[in-house]
Amino acid sequence: MGLRPWVLGVLAGGVLIALGIAAYQMGIDEGKKRARGEQPAAAQKPSPPKAPAGPGKELFGAKCASCHTLEAAGASGQVGPDLDELQPAEAQVLSAIEKGGTGSGQMLPNLVRGTQAEQVAEFVAAATGRP
Repeated sequence: MGLRPWVLGVLAGGVLIALGIAAYQMGIDEGKKRARGEQPAAAQKPSPPKAPAGPGKELFGAKCASCHTLEAAGASGQVGPDLDELQPAEAQVLSAIEKGGTGSGQMLPNLVRGTQAEQVAEFVAAATGRP
């Protein structure tokens, strides 16, 4: 013999009350966070990895920042790709430096060479989280 309909109704009502209490508590917690000036969990944006300061950052600022966007360098160029979105690995950055981007002619090849190219590539990869 199954449960009587009124028992099922009581159980379902209890579950709904428990869900309502949980949702209410979550709302209170989010309200407290807002009152403290915190962003709700859904609105929080992960912070970019901390890129090492040094010659790579300085070279990027001098040679690349006028065209490329990269938050860690304070660069907001509009011509080349947004490196924060692209998140290139170090090898990709080195290749782009040697070829001049994708080789389309928009970027001059070998703007930096040798150790300097490696320093820029290391900085960009570290800044975007892709060493």
